[in-house]
Amino acid sequence: MTSSPELTPENEVPVMMTGPNGIRRGPGQVYSRNIQLSEADSLGDVKLGFLMTKGQLEVQVICARQLRPNSTGQPPDTYVKTYLKQGDRQMQKRKTRVVRHSSEPQYRQTLKYNASHIQGRRLLAMVWERQKGFEHNQPLGTVEIQLDRLDFSRLMLCWYPLYPYIPAEVDSNESS
Repeated sequence: MTSSPELTPENEVPVMMTGPNGIRRGPGQVYSRNIQLSEADSLGDVKLGFLMTKGQLEVQVICARQLRPNSTGQPPDTYVKTYLKQGDRQMQKRKTRVVRHSSEPQYRQTLKYNASHIQGRRLLAMVWERQKGFEHNQPLGTVEIQLDRLDFSRLMLCWYPLYPYIPAEVDSNESS
C-alpha cells in the first residue's frame, strides 16, 4: 500500500439502508436495471476506500467479508478487479493479488486511476474466485459506484454489498 492516510474507524462511512425492500447500498452504489434485487441476493461485502491525492484517485481495496464457500465447501481463493466504466464500456482494469482460502480475505492494496479519467464515470469492482487448472475464473459478486456521488476531499472507507454480476457487464471468459 502507498503512504496514504491511516485507515481508521473514524474514516468509515456506514452502509446505508435504502429502497422499499431494505436493500443495502453503499455511498454512490448503483444497480443495473437488468436484475431484481433482494436482501437475500447479497453475496457478501467488500470494503473500499477512496481518496484523491496528487491528481490520482486512490481506490483502496481493504477486505471482503461473508464470501460464500466454493462448490467443494472450501473458502475460495479470491482477488478483486476494478474498472472505470463509461456507459457499457470497461476501461483501465486494475486488480489485487490473490488471497487464498478465505471467506474474509484481507487485500489491503491501493489501485490508482488518473483523476482526469474519472469524471462522469463509474467504478466497477468485482470479487473473483480463482479456479484451478484450465477452468475459467468465476465472479462471486460485483458493486458499481457512481464516482461523481462521492466526496474525495478526505479518505472515505465504505462497506459495499456485493450482488450478482450481469453477464453483459463482464466477459465471463476473461481470465485474471
